[in-house]
Amino acid sequence: MRVGFIGLGNMGGPMCGHLVRAGFDVTAFDLDAAAVARLADVGARAGGSVGECARGADVLITMLPAPPHVEQVLLGEGGAIAALEPGSIAIDMSTSSTAVGARVVAAARARGVDVLDAPVAGQSIGAKAGSLAIYVGGSEAVFERARPLFEAMGDPKRIYHLGGNGAGYTV
Repeated sequence: MRVGFIGLGNMGGPMCGHLVRAGFDVTAFDLDAAAVARLADVGARAGGSVGECARGADVLITMLPAPPHVEQVLLGEGGAIAALEPGSIAIDMSTSSTAVGARVVAAARARGVDVLDAPVAGQSIGAKAGSLAIYVGGSEAVFERARPLFEAMGDPKRIYHLGGNGAGYTV
């Protein structure tokens, strides 16, 4: 599974590292070049932009600071949704809003891209340990396709499918 990962801060960096160590083919991007270099050192491919990170990915994961960042990265000029191929999955694991999530789902649906909202609990300690709780909203079939990724980043006993798009953000 080819994975793009955008947002390599205190949470995203360790989460992305777990995916690399689990054997996924990962391309990573962040505005901080040093963060990208750290992930490249453990086996991720360095992406040069949001679009480059998303192009060719089966699954794109974002872990960003706040809703405006999520909207800009996924829907803004040169955004990831426009770069994803039909049949791919966009998973936002940021703490975001249902309003931004609804706009992302609408744009993704128009391109044939599936979306999951999957915010986490467990702070940076849980991200480093791979023991995050993950609260997922979206199609159950898409959730099952993404489950191996969630299990690489979180505690398999604390990964919850909560319902349709927005359910993860709501919880």
